[in-house]
Amino acid sequence: MTNLALLMILTRMKNEAAAWHIPPWTVGDRLRKAREEAGWNSQEAFGKKIGVSRGTVQNYESGRISPERMKEIYLREWSRVTGVPVEWFKTGIEPYPSEPTRGGVRLAVAPAARAKTANRAASKGAAQPGSLLKYRFTPASLKVAA
Repeated sequence: MTNLALLMILTRMKNEAAAWHIPPWTVGDRLRKAREEAGWNSQEAFGKKIGVSRGTVQNYESGRISPERMKEIYLREWSRVTGVPVEWFKTGIEPYPSEPTRGGVRLAVAPAARAKTANRAASKGAAQPGSLLKYRFTPASLKVAA
């Protein structure tokens, strides 16, 4: 393969990559995806489980209720039932793995335990504390965002 042919292929690949558009996930998208992945296909049944109406679940997932107006207690219940951290619903960022959570609430970790976990993670090539990786939840899997 000549240099010119290789250059043409690389240019075409660069132009195609520049044309891609990955739509951002809203809070509502993350709430819906968490509910469905947890096996709750019915908004009505899920609403009963967390103590709200089907309409409230629908409003949260559709974005009719802005994230600022979402009640914290409902988000915590959503988190408890689906097993997804509240921080991910709000920000789309997965909490650092060494920060344990229960029902979406970050648990207190002693500094010595945190350092031990960070050292273990560093020895395995993981990110250091404070350098949170941003994740986007896609239908296929969680992908690391640039």
